[in-house]
Formats: sequence, C-alpha cells, structure tokens
Amino acid sequence: MKKAFIYILTILLLNTVCFASQHNIPDGMRKESILDGRVNLLVPGNLVKLTQDDLITAYSNERQRPDYIFEDKANGAKIAINYHASKASDKDLPEIKAYFEKLYQSMTHDFISSDYKSIKGKRFVVMQFELKDPNSDGKIYNYAFFTSLDGKLLLTDYSFPASQASKCLIQANAIIDSFQN
Repeated sequence: MKKAFIYILTILLLNTVCFASQHNIPDGMRKESILDGRVNLLVPGNLVKLTQDDLITAYSNERQRPDYIFEDKANGAKIAINYHASKASDKDLPEIKAYFEKLYQSMTHDFISSDYKSIKGKRFVVMQFELKDPNSDGKIYNYAFFTSLDGKLLLTDYSFPASQASKCLIQANAIIDSFQN
C-alpha cells in the first residue's frame, strides 16, 4: 500500500512538473506557431500578427516582404520573420554572419554586437545594432537572430524604440530562448 501511494505521488509530481515546464510563459508573452507549425516561439502579448493582406499592403515589393510580422504600431515594436528560399546550413552560418555584419555596419555607426548562441542544441547568430528612426529623432534598436532550418535561412528581427531597450531586451532573449522546431 505504501509503495502504491509513493508510486501515485511520484506520477502526480512528474505530471505537475511537466505541465509547469510546458506552460512556463513569462508575463506579457504568448506562444505563436509559424511555418505551418514547424516552429514555435514566444512573442510579446501586445504584438498583433499581420494578415497576408496586411503584409501585401505594407510591402508591395514581394522580394522585400517578410513572411510574418508581429507589430505594435502604438509602441513602435515589430518582429519580422523571413524564411529565405536561399539554401543555408549550419556550416554556412559563419559566412552569412560575416555578410550581415558588413551590411549592418555599413548601415549604422551603432553596431553593438555579433555573437553565436546555442538554443536547445541549435546554433544561432545574434546581432544587436541601432538605426536612426526615420519617423522621429530617436533610434530603433534591432535584435536580429538567424539560423538554418531545413536547409534554408530563418531570419528574425525584433525592432523597438531604443528608449524601451531595458524591457524589450528581456523579451528578445525570451523570444530566442523559446525557439523550438
């Protein structure tokens, strides 16, 4: 009887721990699924996913149109996600990293960092930089990360007003740390 009680208690505790770890979503974030369910990640709860029609309206040039955008127009925050047709593997990441470093450094004098980060065994390149906001006197902070997924490049950029960096950088780390495929 005692063994049965310990066994049942152990099962209940394991179920509770598993449930809690699957539902451990930070305050103000929500889980989103993209690429037909192949990728799950957290996004800030105040960002709204644009419809395909909204994307076409906002980005008439199909070559420049992201596959997904989550946006908060009131606060100026946006996540743009592109799943490129160009082939990319993990071994290509250093070359792609060098290309984007050169590109972003030519666009801004406020290039902050470019590093590798491993998330659940998957290697990402993470870049941080600021650009002048064309709509104000302020700056836009960009937290960009990319990786290879099924032989293609998956690029994500979380941009927000630099004045909100202390809060949004916590969210940016939650986004990349939540990446699951």
